[in-house]
Amino acid sequence: MRVLFRRAQRRRRQIHGPTRRRPLRPWQVREIDQIRYALRRWQSERPRKRDERGGGR
Repeated sequence: MRVLFRRAQRRRRQIHGPTRRRPLRPWQVREIDQIRYALRRWQSERPRKRDERGGGR
């Protein structure tokens, strides 16, 4: 049974990617949320210029 369990673990890791070593602390989660929110605000607040959108040099 142990071998089966180990194999199941490996399959789960392949599907979901590497798991976090330790769960995030609440303040870490809050920091990450703030950073994501600030990034979204910053991206939405500066509109793309025409030459920027063109993807030229």
